[in-house]
Amino acid sequence: MAAQSFVSYGIVDPANGAHARVSGLVEEVRTATVGATGQTFHAVGVSVEGVGLSLAVCLPGGDWPEAPRPGDVLAGTVHLVASLDELWSPARSRRGWFRRG
Repeated sequence: MAAQSFVSYGIVDPANGAHARVSGLVEEVRTATVGATGQTFHAVGVSVEGVGLSLAVCLPGGDWPEAPRPGDVLAGTVHLVASLDELWSPARSRRGWFRRG
């Protein structure tokens, strides 16, 4: 797999949901703790410049005691989720959904 790539699959599989194989450059990392459970997680900003994507990947702190650092390459299979509020806005609809503006 290339150092920066994104391959989605399972988009139409309601039993397992949407997944993607992602490989990208770590741009930023924030570690947080869930107040209700006390569990930690790392919110990692990943850049996949080869396809023009910036993703937020959440890693459980129990599985990742050390957070990745900016400049590291993060690769693996991720479960895809999106916020329609983030994807759709009146300004975006005038520019077109697939174009950057």
